[in-house]
Amino acid sequence: MFAIIFLPSLLLLTGADRNPSTRNSESQPIVKTKYGLIKGTREIIEGSTVNSFRGIPYAIPPLHDLRFQPPQPVKPWGNDTLHATKYSPQCSQKSRSELWNDTDISFEPLTTSEDCLYMNVWTPSCNDNDKENKCNDKKYPVFVFIHGGSFISLTASASKLFEGKILSSLGQVVVVTFNYRLGSLGFMYADHPDSPGNQGLRDQQLALFWVKDNIASFSGDPTMVTVAGESAGGISASIHYLNQCRHGGTHENWVKRWIFSSGITIPGFWESQELALKRYKLLAAQVGCGGGGGGGSSSDPKTIISCLRSVPVNSLMDAQDTVAAIMRPLTTVPIQTLPTVGIEPYKESIFKVLASSVTKSFYPSQVLITNMQAEGIVFVPLLVETLIQPKLSWHIEVVRNNSRFFDVGSESALEEMISAHYSNDIEDNAYWLEYELIQMLGDRYFNCPSLYLAEALTDRGVESYQGLFNYCNNASSASGPNYFYGCKFGAQHGGDVAHVFGIPMLSGAGFDMQDRIFSRKIIKIWSNFVKNGQLPWSPVKEIRGGLYANYEYLLDIGPESEFNPLRINPRQWICQAWKPYIWPLHRYGKEKCPSKDSSSVHHMEKFDVYDGI
Repeated sequence: MFAIIFLPSLLLLTGADRNPSTRNSESQPIVKTKYGLIKGTREIIEGSTVNSFRGIPYAIPPLHDLRFQPPQPVKPWGNDTLHATKYSPQCSQKSRSELWNDTDISFEPLTTSEDCLYMNVWTPSCNDNDKENKCNDKKYPVFVFIHGGSFISLTASASKLFEGKILSSLGQVVVVTFNYRLGSLGFMYADHPDSPGNQGLRDQQLALFWVKDNIASFSGDPTMVTVAGESAGGISASIHYLNQCRHGGTHENWVKRWIFSSGITIPGFWESQELALKRYKLLAAQVGCGGGGGGGSSSDPKTIISCLRSVPVNSLMDAQDTVAAIMRPLTTVPIQTLPTVGIEPYKESIFKVLASSVTKSFYPSQVLITNMQAEGIVFVPLLVETLIQPKLSWHIEVVRNNSRFFDVGSESALEEMISAHYSNDIEDNAYWLEYELIQMLGDRYFNCPSLYLAEALTDRGVESYQGLFNYCNNASSASGPNYFYGCKFGAQHGGDVAHVFGIPMLSGAGFDMQDRIFSRKIIKIWSNFVKNGQLPWSPVKEIRGGLYANYEYLLDIGPESEFNPLRINPRQWICQAWKPYIWPLHRYGKEKCPSKDSSSVHHMEKFDVYDGI
């Protein structure tokens, strides 16, 4: 049993007048948790009452000796009342002004700090007419969202992206977002207890367990939790989902449903221990803490890590960029920071887990995997240094110049496949050449891996669904450096998030009426999935051995009767051509997941794109 108390107050929520359908109530909710009392704010959102709690600590601030360490659970605050009425600072990161400004992603000015491990909770509340207070006992399904940002940027404090009050009100679900450490602070691996690696994933893990243990105090049902993530958040969510295999159903298996948007864990989206160690040593050298490379003489990990803890965070961020440039010829995607495979909580790759003969009983019942129409746009500026007049040789040049991005195998056969599927009869059409390049990159990193995972999960008894966002909102069609191509090639990477959270309903966010209509439809679909696992389309089905009907729902605008056509995934034929290059499940036989006793063992082998998996 939990208690929600309302106290009289004249405190106004900053910026509440942004939305004419939002007004402040003359009361503030207080919840009682095992850590102590937490006070939030109460608002009327889209006709329903929502309690908002922003900036709840879930871990001890990872400062000083705790830098690079796994997160430590927050301690109770005794008889004090925690005022959870404003967002926490975002986790330390460099400005990405070439992609966005703070005003693009947040109504409020964003501050940055290493003291950033906080979460936000929005929950439907009893309405003002509930005189008997019966709805205090009601439990709502829970939607937990892991933000993206290439593991180096963004934050749950970005109120133009991840503000949860609209979704909570319209969907009648509890919404949870949280920060986790980024960049070297979140993922530096030194093969030493003082910096064991994957700190950011461990932050996420601790936040998920916080939800499990405490969400009932916020009217949430801990047995009806859906974990979702987009981009790096989708990759993270898929890691936690697959991780349940090794823990015999006692770990993330309590999560009911999962949503992976624009990202799953695949080769290229992880780093081997060998490369992660190289990155750590280069970082240490850059800031004069040893590790080789002329940065000092010490090679003792404890001494190096102690030195790194004393380096100002801005200097670490600058050095991180320098190391990324040095490492780029060795990495499989042009991303500065990646999780390390082979260590907790990422001991086993997706292929080892899927090949296991004991995974089936550990999977939850339903998984939704979604992508965008133009996913590949996110990598075009990174892989093609200078965008010149498009020509047919573009596609092959990208493969040749970035062959490590396309994995092992015969380079000539890969080039042949690329030419056959992406360059037919479009020599003189600049638009289609550009479009095909974007599709090629999108297929390699997002569309095809999503399809493969949906098939593999279906084969293992999991109800798996696919959806494709084809709606490009008004904000994304704006010109400027923050949107690589606008809507020229369709909805691009990250364009779904604002609609899931209902941000178009907030005035001043740059959306129009059509965006608001679409957002309401997406909220209805997502919240129904969170509540009862129901979607208005069919799951992937196996027709006969190895042949699947890859049903895909086209998420676009239109009259209700036409929204949205169910179709066979049109990329499945091209994805069959990609499969030998990016989905080596055939390499793995039926094997059992490793025991907990073997979790500390790892091997260093000669690096290739599948090293460490």
